[in-house]
Amino acid sequence: EYVEVKIEGREILVHAMKYQGNCQYSTQYNIESFGGFDVYVRLLYTNYQAMMEIMDEYDTWHTESIDKELGKFKIFCLVPPERNNIRSTIINKRPCSNGYEPGRWKVDNFNLRWVPDQCYYPLLNWPTEKIQKKFKDKIILYVGDSQMRSFYYASYSRLTGLPLLKHIKVQNHSTVIPNYNISLQFSVDVSLNKSFTNDVLSGNLRPHVLILGYGNWPASHCCGRWPRKKYIAHLDLLYHQITNYTKYYPNTLVFWLGLPAFPHPAIDYRRNNQRLRDMENLARDMAIRANIKYIDAFQLSLPMTHTSYDKNHYNNHITDNVAVILLNEIVRAFGKLEEI
Repeated sequence: EYVEVKIEGREILVHAMKYQGNCQYSTQYNIESFGGFDVYVRLLYTNYQAMMEIMDEYDTWHTESIDKELGKFKIFCLVPPERNNIRSTIINKRPCSNGYEPGRWKVDNFNLRWVPDQCYYPLLNWPTEKIQKKFKDKIILYVGDSQMRSFYYASYSRLTGLPLLKHIKVQNHSTVIPNYNISLQFSVDVSLNKSFTNDVLSGNLRPHVLILGYGNWPASHCCGRWPRKKYIAHLDLLYHQITNYTKYYPNTLVFWLGLPAFPHPAIDYRRNNQRLRDMENLARDMAIRANIKYIDAFQLSLPMTHTSYDKNHYNNHITDNVAVILLNEIVRAFGKLEEI
C-alpha cells in the first residue's frame, strides 16, 4: 500500500490504494454528500519496513524512499445525498460500541465533525453540565508525551465548556473542576517507563481512570530511534504491567489512547506515518489483549495533518473530537451512557 488518496470537500477521507498488478492501484469511497471534491494523490514512504532494523550509520542510502504529492484532481458527485448534515447522520444509527469505529470528517455549517460511518457517540450532543455530572468526584490521570497533553487539555475543554487552549508547552499539570469535584491530572512520561512505573504502578497515584499512550518518541528519528523489535519488547512489558495493575486495582478503568499521525511529510526511514501506523497497530493489539479500551486518534488525524499549529501537535477539532470519543467511552465504562 504505497499510494494514498485523500478526497476533500464536504467530506474528507483518506484511503490507501491496493496494488492490482500491471502498475494499477485502486480503492473505493462511499461519498454521502454531493458537490465538488479535491482529490490528492500521494506516493508514500516505501521502504521503511526494510530499513527499520538497520543501524543508523546506513542513513546515506535512505534517500531513495519518497513521500510526496503526485497530483491534485477534481471530481464531482451529482447524486443527491441521503444524509446531508451532522444531525441527520445519527438517524437510524446505533450508539458506537468502541473508540475506534471507522468514519470521516464532515463539514457542517463551517464546523468540522468526525462522523462514524455506522454509529454515533451520544456524548457529542450533551451539554457541559450533563457531562460533568457523569464524572462527579472522579480522578482522571493522563500519562504520556506532549500529544497526550493535548488530549488532556481537550478533555478539560469538553468538561468545562471553555475554548481549547492553544500552544500549550507546560509539563506536569493538574486541575480541579469545582462544580462536581472532578480532578484532571497529566504526567509526562514519553515512553511509559518513568512516571508510570514510579507513580502509577507503585500505587502513589490512585486514579479512577488511567489513560496511557506512547509511540511518538520511539518512532521519531530525532528523539527515539527505537527499532521495531525494541518497541514490541516494551509493549510486552507494558502488557504484563497493565494486566498486573488491573488485578491489584480492579476499580480503576484503564484506557489506551493511540497517538495521532505525524503532521508533516516523512522525514526519514523512521519518522514517517507508515511506520507510526504500524506501531499504533501493535499498541492497539496489546491493549485489546490486555483487555483495556482502545481509542484510535490516528484515523482522525490522518486526513487533517495540514491543520497542526506547529507541525508537531494538534490543538483543534482533532483533539476535541478525540476527547469526545474518549469521554464517551469512559462514561460507557461507568455504566452511565444513555442514547440521545
